[in-house]
Amino acid sequence: MSIKPMMGARTAVASFVLGLVLFGATSASAQDVEPTDEPIVAKVEVAGNATIATERILSKIKTHAGRPYREETVQADVRRLYKERWFYDVAVDRSSTSEGIVVTYRVIERPFIQELKFIGNKKIKTDKLMEETGLRKGKAMDPGLNRVMAKRIEQLYRDKGYPFASVELFEGGQRGDKRVVFKITEGPKTKVKWITFEGNEFVGGARLLTMVKAKPILGVIPTKYDPQKVDLDISGLIEYYRRFGFLDVKVGRRLDWSEDRDRIKIVYVIDEGPRYKVNSIAFAGNKAFPEEELIDKLTLTAGSEVQGDKLTADTRTIQDTYGHSGYIHTVVNADVRYRDEPGTVDIVYQVREDFPRKVGEIRVVGNEITKSRVVRQYMDLEPGQQASTTELRKSQQNLVETRLFQVDPQSGTFPTVSWDPANDPEDEYQDVLVNVEEAQTGSLLFGVGVNSNSGFGGSLVLHERNFDLFRFPRSLSDLASMRAFRGAGQELRLEAVPGTEVQRYSATFREPRLFGTKYSLSTSGYFYRRIYTQYDEERVGGRFSLGRQFTKTIGGSLTYRIDQINISDPQQPVAPDIADTLGDNFLTGVGATLSHDTRDSHMNPTKGHFIETSVEQLFGDYDFPKWGIEGRQYWAVPGLQRGDGSGKHVISFVGELGIAGDNIPTFERFFAGGFGSIRGFEFRGVGPTQLGTEVGGRFMMLTSAEYYMPVTADDNLGLVFFADAGTVETDVEITDYRVALGFGLRVRIPQMGPVPLAFDFGFPVSKGPEDDEQLFSFFLGVFR
Repeated sequence: MSIKPMMGARTAVASFVLGLVLFGATSASAQDVEPTDEPIVAKVEVAGNATIATERILSKIKTHAGRPYREETVQADVRRLYKERWFYDVAVDRSSTSEGIVVTYRVIERPFIQELKFIGNKKIKTDKLMEETGLRKGKAMDPGLNRVMAKRIEQLYRDKGYPFASVELFEGGQRGDKRVVFKITEGPKTKVKWITFEGNEFVGGARLLTMVKAKPILGVIPTKYDPQKVDLDISGLIEYYRRFGFLDVKVGRRLDWSEDRDRIKIVYVIDEGPRYKVNSIAFAGNKAFPEEELIDKLTLTAGSEVQGDKLTADTRTIQDTYGHSGYIHTVVNADVRYRDEPGTVDIVYQVREDFPRKVGEIRVVGNEITKSRVVRQYMDLEPGQQASTTELRKSQQNLVETRLFQVDPQSGTFPTVSWDPANDPEDEYQDVLVNVEEAQTGSLLFGVGVNSNSGFGGSLVLHERNFDLFRFPRSLSDLASMRAFRGAGQELRLEAVPGTEVQRYSATFREPRLFGTKYSLSTSGYFYRRIYTQYDEERVGGRFSLGRQFTKTIGGSLTYRIDQINISDPQQPVAPDIADTLGDNFLTGVGATLSHDTRDSHMNPTKGHFIETSVEQLFGDYDFPKWGIEGRQYWAVPGLQRGDGSGKHVISFVGELGIAGDNIPTFERFFAGGFGSIRGFEFRGVGPTQLGTEVGGRFMMLTSAEYYMPVTADDNLGLVFFADAGTVETDVEITDYRVALGFGLRVRIPQMGPVPLAFDFGFPVSKGPEDDEQLFSFFLGVFR
């Protein structure tokens, strides 16, 4: 092969490429110098400024010499200069020259504030007023802004409880002014000392007082007068009355001032009007369900009072009836129609039906730490099944109850489970959208409490509700961002409870959805020390529990425990049954628990019942069975509550029965007496004794009847009257039956948690020969 022809070919290719490059460069150069039709800015000038430097003004202007002239840029410059609040007026002159357009910005300057004064202010410092207005010596004078600031100062005084304050702009409201002077008349600081109500018959004034915000603290300590709060209170009272059927209610106010106007009495004047009743109920548009079936599901019936809560609940019930059968897009609206007959309405439920749907994909969004599979574990919906709005809402409630996600009723933040808005409304399969926002799931709680059973004690609890046992840190950032060991929805609780009579230290791990099922697994290890009158007890052990909530009201568990118990320092002379247990004792056992709970509240129930039965077989140094059953029933006394449903008087009955085998040691036996047992007796002061020492029994039967009545309108203070009875026996028999009567006080302080403070006085009526009495029993606790 000849080399020269190849070299020639390469030269030809290179020349061709070079030609293309030169052609492109020439074309680009030609474009750069192509003339334009737009005029060019030859010069930018500023005229009329005396105190503000030209350079400072030009720095705010985007129109520059040498660039094309654009009117929109000039107008933007004018707006920008006005925004600086330097000038009363900004005008633009444009003149053409051979070199282009000369743009001149002609300004009329505002004068600067040479002095700023507040006259008459004594209750609010000048520094605070300057901060509120933003005005300073040396800033541009703006009469319009000064007038606005006068109103703002006036509002500041009103917010601080000075309703008669007035502010005059003495100087600074006219062009040419160089000083800004506010003349302030503060007037008296007015406090609300009394709140009364006129015209109310539905409920008493004490109950209405709990609904308002503009009131004295604790009813006696005057608080500042805030007209906005009064307006909000009026709206709240109207809403409250309408909720109970007073659809025509009117609420006004009357303000009674003291002579020097430093005290005020607010009188809310109420015209309740008639309480409306339901004349008839009908349906329109329903085809899938007959009217008779739907009416049977309603709480409002013909002849009953109209109640907004019940009307809303009934509308939802109808919607759920459709939604549970797959009609998830059916719309139900309650149409309340006034009749000519005063005080009566007809209710017509307008139904717009669709067709049954099925569940498509379940999408989870918003979870950054919690795994999506954990969220899906709490769904009562699965792809392919019949769609159901009730299961949708139940799934949402499940997520709320996990406390893994943000829940804030005031801001409306909570986990939502909804039909995906991106769904085609005509599709048979509807996707589910789960939207969550991560919550702070870790907490460090401090507490202190004292009660008559166990003395004084503190509490330190480290609790993580979104623990992940297997999410080990892969980097330092995992630790810094707190992603390590988080995200699986497990619980870890470390607890230390030191005290004068009781000490407890424990670590608990719980998997609420074992392998994605509805079973829960809990395991814990603990050290426990208790100083009893009879002896000192120490326990080191562990517990394993497999649980299941079968229905909303029925739950159960299987439990295995292992304990090492040490008994020491017995009361002298040493009872034989206690002497047999001195030193170390080993126990292990298996048990089962089943419960049924229909109470409307776990903390303060007013209706429903709780029944729990348990059985356990223990092995080790002692072999014996142990069985127990507990029942609690609550009734609200009809006719004694207020018209709005508050102030319920509650009767409760508690019964407890326990039986154990013959070989049960003293540290596992039943004892009675004290708070939560038979009041009027000391803690563990009821039962069989040996040598003057309580040794417990293998049979226990306790009953208690209690009557609770509220004292205050907010239900935070109440009285209880009780009768406690029962016995603890060596054998399954009744030889000495104890009875105590008494009364007590219940104090609920919302800032201290939902459990009320309890103070009880018990008086034994029937007792055993060696029982220990105690007049007063109590429980106090504060937790943060």
